[in-house]
Amino acid sequence: MRMCKEKYSFHVSWQPYLLRPNMPPDGIEKPPQYKGVSDHLKAAGQSVGIDFTGKCPRFPNTIQAHCLLEHAGKVPDGGKTQDRLAEVLFRAYFTDGMYPSGYNLVELAKEVGMTQEEVELVITSQENQTAVFNKAGQYMKDGVTGVPFFYINGRPAFSGAQDPGNFVYCFQKAAEKFPAGKGGTSQSSM
Repeated sequence: MRMCKEKYSFHVSWQPYLLRPNMPPDGIEKPPQYKGVSDHLKAAGQSVGIDFTGKCPRFPNTIQAHCLLEHAGKVPDGGKTQDRLAEVLFRAYFTDGMYPSGYNLVELAKEVGMTQEEVELVITSQENQTAVFNKAGQYMKDGVTGVPFFYINGRPAFSGAQDPGNFVYCFQKAAEKFPAGKGGTSQSSM
């Protein structure tokens, strides 16, 4: 997006997707034979400044984290709070090894200006959890099978980590075929 910011305007929104929709609330302990982060993933992360460590000892249930991201997406700042929160959550889990629920989410959300009371209300609400579960389920029904998955100008584009050149190409094609306003490109990812 940085490579194209003069040509296109962008709005990023993070949508819920559950890799393991039936995960227990406390997740599942990683088995002793779990080998951690693959060399391929580690290299892909390093190429964009992400240190995938595999430190978290549990495979997580991410419903509460997605509730928090949905809430952050409602802040009227063009998605900046949601985007910052997503980065904080990724760092906490993938690099620092923090499990994404409860107290950890309260502490992490403070980094983007949220209060303890606000976060606790959002992440413990059964209504929010059900809405996130259903929204994520709809993406599965629509054919999304993994993350990251990218929509450009509201249309499915591609899945998986991509070379920056592929993004540029897709932005150009989307602006030609499916213009958003005056040729601007919007992006949404999970």
